[in-house]
Amino acid sequence: LKFGAAGKDKPRVPFMAREPSNPSFHVNWRLSMTSLYILLVAVVPGLAAAHGDRAGLRGRDQALANVQQEEVAARAESQEAGEATFQGSDPDALRSGDMIFLWANTQKRLDLDGTQVRATGTTPLGKPGFIIETEQSGIIGSGDSVFLRLHSGEYLGAVGGDVRVTGSTRGPIQEFTLETSEGGVVRVGDEIFLKSSLGDVDVDGEIVRTRPLADREQQSSRWPESQALLVQRLSYGSMHDVVGQDGVLMLTVNSTGQRERSLEALGQVGVFPVAFPATDAEVASKQSLDLACPLESPSSRTWCAEMGRSGSGCKNRAEQAITDSHRRALVAALYRGASDWTAIVEDDVMPVHPESFAAAFQQQWDNVPEEALIVRLGWCESDPNVGEVQDVSEPGEGKFRLVRKRWWTDAKGVAHFYSGGCTTGYIVHRSVIPELLQIFPCCCAIDCCLAKQVFHAHAVNSTGDAFGKWWGAHHLVDMDAVGSKEFSKNFTKFNQRGILVQEHRGKTSTVQG
Repeated sequence: LKFGAAGKDKPRVPFMAREPSNPSFHVNWRLSMTSLYILLVAVVPGLAAAHGDRAGLRGRDQALANVQQEEVAARAESQEAGEATFQGSDPDALRSGDMIFLWANTQKRLDLDGTQVRATGTTPLGKPGFIIETEQSGIIGSGDSVFLRLHSGEYLGAVGGDVRVTGSTRGPIQEFTLETSEGGVVRVGDEIFLKSSLGDVDVDGEIVRTRPLADREQQSSRWPESQALLVQRLSYGSMHDVVGQDGVLMLTVNSTGQRERSLEALGQVGVFPVAFPATDAEVASKQSLDLACPLESPSSRTWCAEMGRSGSGCKNRAEQAITDSHRRALVAALYRGASDWTAIVEDDVMPVHPESFAAAFQQQWDNVPEEALIVRLGWCESDPNVGEVQDVSEPGEGKFRLVRKRWWTDAKGVAHFYSGGCTTGYIVHRSVIPELLQIFPCCCAIDCCLAKQVFHAHAVNSTGDAFGKWWGAHHLVDMDAVGSKEFSKNFTKFNQRGILVQEHRGKTSTVQG
């Protein structure tokens, strides 16, 4: 896929020109990095591999081997069809790397309950599926060995009769043989059967287990209904071609009606976020919140002044929690493996121009400049001190447009670069995330912090004019929808722009900003 910057290897771009470092900064930064690492372990689980005793598992069940041999001919006959699938002529064929959802005959989706797999799910919206992998990339056929990876990077495995999270390594415990009653290429909507070296995956009510191998001889059918799993793959749109199938993170604390409406509306345009647990202001510790943004106080004013940062701290715990939520999401994005780009959105966003969203996004993403490191999908113009904000669209056609130059004009007729506010939604490139994490602890809410510490930081390649001297003028690109301001009128108390806008009418987001 040729999606402009998405498919290119971006060199790491210098973040900003910096003044000589403050010695106290290094001390504080080391402490911050230590705390950040502690939280990182909680955000990105599975960094420590779980090693089981493989020696006793290397012998494969002979009956399973016979089944595999019986299907060699079927796979050979389907090779020609498989090659066509590789060329994209069979969009329903299952491929290594696809995110799938598995449904039991009880009409429940396989989901996680702690580390155990249970058949309790009701909808795939907002939920991470299982990423199915094989040793080699390509289409998946009946009889292939597969692995089921979680969004966190850990794998499912058969342990002691249970199907559970086992760690971040692949081995005999994590290996399943996928079979279908028909054989050949596996497609979306097929019923599959998963067999491990310890037994066959079986669903009994909510319980997901592996039935002992000895039970196979007593089964009346080779394909018991309790072992049938229906494969579902969502219709991922063009945004996922950029960020990957698990690459849209939705910051949310609790399930709300507004979040469900947002997920449904996004799903209709081919955007399927994974719910990312935002920091809960009511239960988060003071230490974790201070790591993101200290609560405003005399000591925070002194610290921010010594650090040369704008602001004096966050106004309340809610601002702290929102700021910390974005910090943690950036850490998670840094360690994703599927794509260098990650989208981060809030849980009350609605798409603009839903009838043509996917096509319009693809059209404009192809025009995203090589130097772009943050592409905003939604923002607000809420500063009453700047008056009317003007902008210039980049060349292009369609219902979406790219904007790099935005300004306001003072009483003397001087134009000033304007970055706007809010963190409605944005796509960030991995290469800039280490630099972004250096803005924490912030000295104001996250949108203010980004504006002051990043967008209005002096660029290394500054041209010295009103726009070219700022980092945001070089590396921040906004994707706007034609008429977005009018579309979102009365949605909030502030003016909004973008291809995603927040909807606050009579509802409350669990993460606002």
